[in-house]
Amino acid sequence: MDWMSVIQTGVAVVGFGAVIYQFSQVERSVRNAARWSIYDLAARVKQNIIDSPEVRPYFHESKQITTEDKTINYSIGIAKFSAG
Repeated sequence: MDWMSVIQTGVAVVGFGAVIYQFSQVERSVRNAARWSIYDLAARVKQNIIDSPEVRPYFHESKQITTEDKTINYSIGIAKFSAG
């Protein structure tokens, strides 16, 4: 075995280590992006409920909605928005 083979093997090992590290960084980045997307969606749903306190009982107190309620369309819209 000559020196050139030893150097090539060493470079290959270091290269594989760098690729594995990059994949772990990409995975971390994707997980972070997904987490923040979920946080943003939850914050927007909560902001809709804060902006319209009349729909709060349907989401926090498990009040049943009826067709006579004035906020039925808005409440259903928030529910669909939060369901994704």
